Amino acid sequence: MSVQKARELLENQKLLSPASVKKFAHAISTCLFQIADLKTNDLNNQTRNLIRAAAILLEESGYDKICNATKEIVLEQLKDISEDITLITEGMKTDIKTKFKK
Repeated sequence: MSVQKARELLENQKLLSPASVKKFAHAISTCLFQIADLKTNDLNNQTRNLIRAAAILLEESGYDKICNATKEIVLEQLKDISEDITLITEGMKTDIKTKFKK
């Protein structure tokens, strides 16, 4: 199933509205909740196709890119914090040595 067909299927079932909605995780998450609330006794083919369509859109939304970018930012911040702690520790060592030499 192509991304375009996935979007059309969800839009035709009024699960992804308006038609111009972007592929944001919130919109897709809402779509999945709506699918889960469908009144059906079993998981029929239409429901499976709707779930697949939402999954395809989620995959195309760039979730991995967001996760990788977030990971890089967090790692950079942790590196900065580590450097700050090292500087503080070195400063404390110097202060302690200075006080004991007096």
